[in-house]
Amino acid sequence: ADDVVGRAVHFEPQPEEQQWSLDPPFDRTSLGIAYGERMYYSRRLRQPQPYQSLFYRGRWLPVEDLREGVPVSGWYSVRVLAEAKFRDADIDHKKMFGGTSLFDPNQPLRLVLEAGTLAGIDPANKDAVTQALVQHRSSDRLLATWDVPDDTPTWLEARVWLEQGQFPKFSFPNGPTGSNYRLVQYVKENIYTLLDKEQLAAYEAANYSGDWFHLLFFETPRIRIHQIACDGPIHEQWPPPSHRAIFGDQPYNSAAAGEVLRGFAERAWRRPVQAAEVASINRLVETAEQAASAAGATAEQAAQSAIKRGLKAVLCTPEFLYREERNDQLTSYEIASRL
Repeated sequence: ADDVVGRAVHFEPQPEEQQWSLDPPFDRTSLGIAYGERMYYSRRLRQPQPYQSLFYRGRWLPVEDLREGVPVSGWYSVRVLAEAKFRDADIDHKKMFGGTSLFDPNQPLRLVLEAGTLAGIDPANKDAVTQALVQHRSSDRLLATWDVPDDTPTWLEARVWLEQGQFPKFSFPNGPTGSNYRLVQYVKENIYTLLDKEQLAAYEAANYSGDWFHLLFFETPRIRIHQIACDGPIHEQWPPPSHRAIFGDQPYNSAAAGEVLRGFAERAWRRPVQAAEVASINRLVETAEQAASAAGATAEQAAQSAIKRGLKAVLCTPEFLYREERNDQLTSYEIASRL
């Protein structure tokens, strides 16, 4: 009830819309191939990284410029400039460990957007923070899925709800598996058949010793992310429709508490409601308002906090949580509630 009312009711001023336009590298935490790609551009080529790649399933690319999460809960526009590369790469997946990479070249490469959070994680525990950023957590929430066009950087967009403290993170769910180092081992064992003369020269000139640098020089299925943009929170009107549905278009004052509670209860209880049925909740609101005033709240603050407590109380009643069927003969409202 607290979460629902917190999302629906907004007495505060309209939050300012912010815009973020981000360039790679977006993930500055991951080791392995993501680290290798970052170092190749920053240390070897000494030039800005043009994109950041997702090579495998089971790894997430966090947007680290937003790792602390969005400042305000609300609707956000998340746009990502991405392209699929090497979907039809000349790779014999049957020669890999286990006889497969779990990759199907007949499917378009898919990019998933999730909402991640570092809430509840000790910032001093670097391992826990890293795992929360680059792995999936049970608290992460799926927001959008796109089929990524081949070989053409394309803007993909989704309008998504982000809670305060959540940040965007991306994954490649139908990419090759990285388990058992099967893809890295495969390219190492087939260097001279997979690389042409020019590619082989670049590979040998790099002279990297770490396994995770190898894939940079080979054509394996991957998604390249060139740019990420995020705008929000987006509000076409303020207060939002959820607030207006409860309080109407007029500013709330405590004299309207009974009518507000009755109207809200009719929606929550799925039937007509008489004023007497919400009288006890109305008294709760009056008591809460008096207590808030005594604690030093302004009249406006006291009225607003008290009515929110009353709305929560409506959502905790048996009439909302359960179907009411008081007689053998169902009323039309009880039938509708069943349906």
